[in-house]
Amino acid sequence: MYKISSNILLEVSRDGMNGYITLLDDQKLDILESKEGNNNIYKQNSISQIIEEIKEVFKVGLKEDKLKDILLNEYYNEKIAVAKGISPIDGKDGYIKYYFDLEKKLIPKILEDGTVDYRELDIINNVNKGDLLAEAIPPKEGKEGYRVTGEIIPYKKGKNPLLRYGKNVRLLDNKTSLVAEKDGLVELKDRRIIVSEVFEVSNVDNKVGNICFKGTVIVRENVLNGFQIKADGDVEIKGVVEGAYIENTGDVIVKKGIQGYNR
Repeated sequence: MYKISSNILLEVSRDGMNGYITLLDDQKLDILESKEGNNNIYKQNSISQIIEEIKEVFKVGLKEDKLKDILLNEYYNEKIAVAKGISPIDGKDGYIKYYFDLEKKLIPKILEDGTVDYRELDIINNVNKGDLLAEAIPPKEGKEGYRVTGEIIPYKKGKNPLLRYGKNVRLLDNKTSLVAEKDGLVELKDRRIIVSEVFEVSNVDNKVGNICFKGTVIVRENVLNGFQIKADGDVEIKGVVEGAYIENTGDVIVKKGIQGYNR
């Protein structure tokens, strides 16, 4: 609580964000009364002096026009807000920008003639060695706030993102970017980015679609009729191949036989 002359009481809220003025009527604002000369000019000069004194207390967010009106019209015994502090703006947390699809949706391929190929579901996030996989975007700075009396209110800093990664992924020297060290399948597993050189699936069927993979493919059961596997590596099928097409650069192992269906 502050007193300007004997007539003006200034108060600050507990949080320091609001400033109030009260004109006390136990002693009228005789400083505003002219005994001679131009009363209006005298009032304006007196008000300017008072405002300068008030500025020594309320250093931030003073509403001068409102304050002038209160002083000119002499609103006695009213606690009126005349200053407002500036709230701090907290910084924003950084985040990870991923350069692959985190939630791969099985969307059939639409062909040029408008028909839909339900075997082409594009289920695999294929990447090449050297591909950028993710990037750490730094936090954004915040902005300090101020109480009406001028004290600085610090802002909360944003958190730095944490890049988590595993096999076949490398952190670049800039410490903010992850790249693939091998060709393969990129995925987020246990909150870590990894690149797998082996793609494993139960069946190659309508739930999976055709397989096109930059590595080794393992099918735990069967490859159904009409589906394809294209792989830059070995293909191992622990069940049966039923009239399917397989193209790869390594070995093909079929444990339970092939049914050609005249193909």
